[in-house]
Amino acid sequence: MIAIFLATYGAVFLAEIVGDKLLYTTGILATRYRTIPIMIGMALAFMAKMAVAVAIGQAIARLPRPVVAAITALSFLGIAYTLWRKPEKSGESKKDEPAAKGALVSFAAIFFSEWGDIGQITAATMAARYPAPLVVWAGAVPPW
Repeated sequence: MIAIFLATYGAVFLAEIVGDKLLYTTGILATRYRTIPIMIGMALAFMAKMAVAVAIGQAIARLPRPVVAAITALSFLGIAYTLWRKPEKSGESKKDEPAAKGALVSFAAIFFSEWGDIGQITAATMAARYPAPLVVWAGAVPPW
C-alpha cells in the first residue's frame, strides 16, 4: 500500500510541477481574494478533482488525447473569460470580499480549469493500474 501511495504521489507531483494553468489561476485569484480562502478552495478542488479521477480512471485513460486537449482548452478559456470580464473597481481591496466567496470562486476556478489536466489523467491512470482507489486518491491529493 505504501508503494502505491508513493508511486502515485511521485507521478502526480511530477505531472503537476511542470507548470500549468494552476499558476495563472491562483495568481489571478490572489489579486482579488485573501490567501486562506484561496487555499481552502484550492484544497477542496484538488480533493474533488482527484476523487473524480480515481472514480472514472479507466474511462479517462481511454479517451483520445485530442478530446482531452479540447476540453481542457475550452475550460481554461471559459475560466479566463469569467475572471477577466468583471470590471475592476478602484479602491476595492481583498478584505472587502467575504471569505466564503473567495473559497467558492477559488474552488470553481481551479476545479474546472484543471479538469482533464496531466495531473488528473496521471491519477486516473494510477487508479486504473492499482486496485486501491483510496490509496491512489490519498497519494494524488497533497497540495503542490
